[in-house]
Parts: sequence; C-alpha cells; structure tokens
Amino acid sequence: MIKYRTSGTTNIEKVEVLRETKSQVVFPSNLGNRKERRENKISTWINYFDTWEEAKAHLLKISERKLIRARISLEQANGVHGNIKGLRNPEAK
Repeated sequence: MIKYRTSGTTNIEKVEVLRETKSQVVFPSNLGNRKERRENKISTWINYFDTWEEAKAHLLKISERKLIRARISLEQANGVHGNIKGLRNPEAK
C-alpha cells in the first residue's frame, strides 16, 4: 500500500506500508528480531496521507500559517519602529 509522508515543511515522500490502522501505519522492520514497526499517522514532524494532493495541502496549510505569523510580526515591528521614530526629546525646544 502506498502512502505519502510529509516530513518537515517541504518534503513529500512516497512510501510503501504493509498496512494501516486508524491512527498508525505499519512498516517492515530491519531491526533485529522485530518483523514490523509502527509510526503514528499524525505527529508534529511526520504525517502520512493517502494522496500526494492531501500531503501538499497539508504543507500549504503549514506555510500559510507561518506567513500569517510573519506578517503579524512585521506589522508589530513596523509599529514599534514608527513609535521610536516619533520620539521627541522632551528637553529640546
């Protein structure tokens, strides 16, 4: 079964999984005596999707949130900068 894994904020990778549950995907394991390994479908860093388009939409949502936060930070910084530029020396006449 094919899934699309996003890791970080820019990577989409096609991966083969053995099976899935509602919340996990199961991979073959190459670690010692374990035959399988499981990963959560949704985490803070790695997420699994059924289609490439779903994976792309997820990454777009993350980047849009970052853009909104950056715009808000820029507006706040511009406001502080304007306030500092507008300061006048109370002792000067």
